[in-house]
Amino acid sequence: MNRACLALLCLACLPAAAAPVSLPGVPANLEAPEDQVVLLKALGKGKQVYVCKAKAGDASQFEWTLERPDADLTGEDGARIGKHYAGPTWEAADGSRVTGQVQQRADAPDRSAIP
Repeated sequence: MNRACLALLCLACLPAAAAPVSLPGVPANLEAPEDQVVLLKALGKGKQVYVCKAKAGDASQFEWTLERPDADLTGEDGARIGKHYAGPTWEAADGSRVTGQVQQRADAPDRSAIP
Protein backbone atom coordinates (compact mmCIF):
# COMPACT_ATOMS: atom_id res chain seq x y z
CA MET A 1 0.00 0.00 0.00
CA ASN A 2 1.24 3.40 -0.87
CA ARG A 3 2.45 5.19 2.29
CA ALA A 4 0.74 8.38 1.15
CA CYS A 5 -2.64 6.66 1.00
CA LEU A 6 -1.98 5.20 4.42
CA ALA A 7 -1.27 8.63 5.83
CA LEU A 8 -4.53 9.96 4.44
CA LEU A 9 -6.52 7.07 5.85
CA CYS A 10 -5.03 7.36 9.33
CA LEU A 11 -6.63 10.73 10.02
CA ALA A 12 -9.17 9.22 12.40
CA CYS A 13 -6.35 7.98 14.65
CA LEU A 14 -5.32 11.42 15.89
CA PRO A 15 -6.90 14.18 17.95
CA ALA A 16 -8.23 17.10 15.92
CA ALA A 17 -5.77 19.48 17.60
CA ALA A 18 -2.68 17.80 16.08
CA ALA A 19 -0.57 20.01 13.82
CA PRO A 20 -0.97 19.28 10.08
CA VAL A 21 1.95 17.79 8.16
CA SER A 22 3.04 18.39 4.58
CA LEU A 23 1.17 16.54 1.86
CA PRO A 24 2.88 13.45 0.47
CA GLY A 25 3.36 13.13 -3.28
CA VAL A 26 0.72 10.85 -4.84
CA PRO A 27 -0.77 10.32 -8.32
CA ALA A 28 -3.39 12.97 -9.17
CA ASN A 29 -6.34 10.58 -8.87
CA LEU A 30 -5.32 9.70 -5.29
CA GLU A 31 -4.98 13.26 -4.02
CA ALA A 32 -7.16 14.15 -1.05
CA PRO A 33 -9.83 16.84 -1.50
CA GLU A 34 -8.47 20.35 -0.88
CA ASP A 35 -10.49 20.73 2.34
CA GLN A 36 -8.81 17.68 3.93
CA VAL A 37 -5.75 17.97 6.17
CA VAL A 38 -3.08 15.29 6.60
CA LEU A 39 -2.35 14.85 10.30
CA LEU A 40 -0.14 11.78 10.26
CA LYS A 41 2.50 10.09 8.17
CA ALA A 42 3.21 6.48 9.03
CA LEU A 43 5.53 3.84 7.62
CA GLY A 44 3.97 0.43 7.10
CA LYS A 45 6.45 -2.43 7.36
CA GLY A 46 5.31 -6.00 6.99
CA LYS A 47 3.84 -8.29 4.39
CA GLN A 48 1.30 -8.34 1.60
CA VAL A 49 -0.16 -11.87 1.71
CA TYR A 50 -1.14 -13.25 -1.71
CA VAL A 51 -2.90 -16.51 -2.60
CA CYS A 52 -3.04 -18.35 -5.90
CA LYS A 53 -6.66 -18.67 -7.08
CA ALA A 54 -8.46 -19.77 -10.21
CA LYS A 55 -9.41 -16.82 -12.42
CA ALA A 56 -13.07 -15.85 -12.37
CA GLY A 57 -14.77 -17.43 -15.37
CA ASP A 58 -11.86 -19.75 -16.23
CA ALA A 59 -11.00 -22.41 -13.63
CA SER A 60 -8.12 -23.64 -15.81
CA GLN A 61 -6.22 -20.35 -15.36
CA PHE A 62 -4.70 -19.17 -12.11
CA GLU A 63 -3.55 -15.81 -10.75
CA TRP A 64 -2.06 -14.28 -7.62
CA THR A 65 -4.64 -12.33 -5.61
CA LEU A 66 -4.07 -10.11 -2.58
CA GLU A 67 -5.55 -11.78 0.48
CA ARG A 68 -4.55 -9.25 3.14
CA PRO A 69 -1.88 -6.85 4.33
CA ASP A 70 -0.11 -7.57 7.62
CA ALA A 71 2.05 -4.65 8.71
CA ASP A 72 3.18 -2.68 11.74
CA LEU A 73 2.85 1.10 11.50
CA THR A 74 5.57 3.37 12.84
CA GLY A 75 5.64 7.13 13.23
CA GLU A 76 8.36 9.41 11.94
CA ASP A 77 10.27 8.88 15.21
CA GLY A 78 10.34 5.10 14.60
CA ALA A 79 7.94 4.25 17.44
CA ARG A 80 5.22 1.67 16.74
CA ILE A 81 1.88 3.48 16.51
CA GLY A 82 -0.43 0.77 15.18
CA LYS A 83 -1.03 -1.95 12.62
CA HIS A 84 -2.54 -2.46 9.17
CA TYR A 85 -4.51 -5.59 8.30
CA ALA A 86 -7.44 -7.04 6.32
CA GLY A 87 -10.40 -4.80 5.69
CA PRO A 88 -8.31 -2.81 4.80
CA THR A 89 -8.04 -1.63 8.39
CA TRP A 90 -5.59 0.72 10.10
CA GLU A 91 -5.61 0.37 13.89
CA ALA A 92 -3.88 2.74 16.31
CA ALA A 93 -2.06 1.45 19.39
CA ASP A 94 -4.95 2.75 21.56
CA GLY A 95 -7.40 0.41 19.73
CA SER A 96 -9.13 3.07 17.62
CA ARG A 97 -9.37 2.03 13.99
CA VAL A 98 -10.64 2.96 10.57
CA THR A 99 -11.60 0.61 7.74
CA GLY A 100 -11.32 1.85 4.18
CA GLN A 101 -12.90 1.15 0.83
CA VAL A 102 -11.15 1.37 -2.52
CA GLN A 103 -12.25 4.55 -4.30
CA GLN A 104 -9.41 4.87 -6.82
CA ARG A 105 -6.41 2.87 -7.96
CA ALA A 106 -3.04 3.78 -9.44
CA ASP A 107 -0.45 1.52 -10.99
CA ALA A 108 2.92 1.20 -9.28
CA PRO A 109 5.70 3.18 -10.97
CA ASP A 110 7.49 -0.15 -11.60
CA ARG A 111 5.46 -1.96 -14.31
CA SER A 112 6.85 -5.32 -13.14
CA ALA A 113 5.40 -4.84 -9.62
CA ILE A 114 2.55 -7.04 -8.39
CA PRO A 115 -0.78 -5.19 -8.77
